[in-house]
Amino acid sequence: IKPTKPIDELLKNIELQNWVAEGIEHHRNKRTKCAFCDNSIDESTLWRKLDDHFNRDSNDLKSAIVNKIKEIQESKIEIQSLKLPQKEKFYSQYQSQFESFTETIEREIKQYNTFLKEIKDKLKKRENNIFNSLPKIELIDNTQTINEQINKIKEFIQSHNQTTDDFVSRQKEARKKLRQNEVFTFLHTIQYTKEKKDIGELKEIKIKLEDDLKETNEEVEKLRNEIDALRAKQTNEKIATEKINYYLNHSFGVDSIKFEPVKKEDNDGYHFRIKRGNELAYNLSEGEKSLIAFCYFIAKLEDSQSKEKKLIIWIDDPISSLDSNHIFFIFSLIESVITSPIKKENSANTYKYKQLFISTHNLDFLKYLKRISRSKNDIEFFLLERQKNNSRLLAMPLYLREYITEFNYLFEQIYKCSQITSENEENYNIYYNFANNLRKFLEAYLFYKYPNNQNNEDKQKKFFTDNISAKLSSRFENEFSHLKEIFDRSMRPIEIPEIPKLAECVLETIKGKDPDQYDAFLESIGKQNTP
Repeated sequence: IKPTKPIDELLKNIELQNWVAEGIEHHRNKRTKCAFCDNSIDESTLWRKLDDHFNRDSNDLKSAIVNKIKEIQESKIEIQSLKLPQKEKFYSQYQSQFESFTETIEREIKQYNTFLKEIKDKLKKRENNIFNSLPKIELIDNTQTINEQINKIKEFIQSHNQTTDDFVSRQKEARKKLRQNEVFTFLHTIQYTKEKKDIGELKEIKIKLEDDLKETNEEVEKLRNEIDALRAKQTNEKIATEKINYYLNHSFGVDSIKFEPVKKEDNDGYHFRIKRGNELAYNLSEGEKSLIAFCYFIAKLEDSQSKEKKLIIWIDDPISSLDSNHIFFIFSLIESVITSPIKKENSANTYKYKQLFISTHNLDFLKYLKRISRSKNDIEFFLLERQKNNSRLLAMPLYLREYITEFNYLFEQIYKCSQITSENEENYNIYYNFANNLRKFLEAYLFYKYPNNQNNEDKQKKFFTDNISAKLSSRFENEFSHLKEIFDRSMRPIEIPEIPKLAECVLETIKGKDPDQYDAFLESIGKQNTP
């Protein structure tokens, strides 16, 4: 661009030229005087002169430059204008990729804006020096790269959103893969392939063993049938008679009675004949019947159907109708055949029965039963009491359970009275029963010591070493074991300090007259004599 008639001074001074061009805008068709010097403007010459310098081409170029600067200014890109989503809104596995996209587009936009700034600066420079051209700017147009990055981000967002839309199916797929991974890890841990191979080999071994087991079971069944056949021969009544006769002859010394097996007419086993000597036995006594029944019962316990089985056994008064000579033999047979323990390899005792019940009316037999082989923690004693048409089980009284006779129990009660040192509820019970216990004990004791027809008072005078003790004992027996004529005593508690003294006097008298018997008394109640 060249002026028609250039003004040299303006060409030489760009700033002045720009100042004049700006002044034209402020004065043409607006003022008649110069706003700077206040002189009148010669419109016929000044505007023509300036128009020759600032011709149409320069004005068009300048206008084009201004428009281009404005266009460049509007073409500037701000990253915020893209309205990119925040990184945190993406799934964690996508955040790093989105961040890479963001960094790339920020870098390209920065370069793009830098290029625009260079163009803008050059245009400004040309605008201010409209008549002088400037060197060409070498710029790289990266708008296509920016558009590609924007498209990539859009596609990435769409892919992310599609992931959300497909979340359920992807979740199922992920769970499936997780399960498969767990299964794989488990199979690897347990060495599944090796174990499967081992199982296959074991199955083959199992099939072979099952065949062997089948053959063995068939052999066992065959042997069992043979054993049952042999046991059937063993359990016939003929063998049982030998046992019964053995017990009758060796345990009870009854050789006048014997069993004799007789073949049944249909050849189906045997039945018994009981003979006395060589003749059939008639009119057996109740004792003989009891002996025969008990021996038969013991023999049945030893046959093949009962032997080596944990039985529940009830023996109901086996010494009924027997004299005292047979009581011990009954006990011995029970002890040897039923209750004697069997030693195991670990030295522990086991027994032939699961439960054993023995009932009796005989105190002598009860005395033996207390000595029977048993586990001390597994035994109980009861009384069977009849009440009209019913019966009930009661705990056996202490004097029967712990002592051989009531005699020992009475001695213990007197012994306890002699040892009392303080008052308590138990002492009161002993005090209350002392008179009755003392009377019963002395009656039994003095009868055996003086078995004559003297009355009890005379026997007590012989027993006690002094007359005072005899009278005191007689007073206790008469007054405190009866309420006749002294009923008012039952209204008062018994608190008599003479009771321990009298009890001690009775014991000391027995100890002095018969120390061996006194020691035996103490032993029977679990006490020891002290000097």
